[in-house]
Amino acid sequence: MQHIIYLTKLLLALYCEKFQCSILSYCLMDTHVHIQLDPRRSDMSKFMHGINLCYAQYYNKSTEGTVMFSKVDS
Repeated sequence: MQHIIYLTKLLLALYCEKFQCSILSYCLMDTHVHIQLDPRRSDMSKFMHGINLCYAQYYNKSTEGTVMFSKVDS
């Protein structure tokens, strides 16, 4: 779990710098994270997309599975 905490802090710091926003607080849960931030006119959808993409790539490389399940045929 420590590497997940470190990775989360690193990703949040990296993307806050990139998007010029401030994290007011965050809570890392077992399956998700809550983030309270001051966006300062930045695009939060791109901020969250970048964090989620980076974490998904990290997870997929460090395990043999994927973050998301495969699509179900209808």
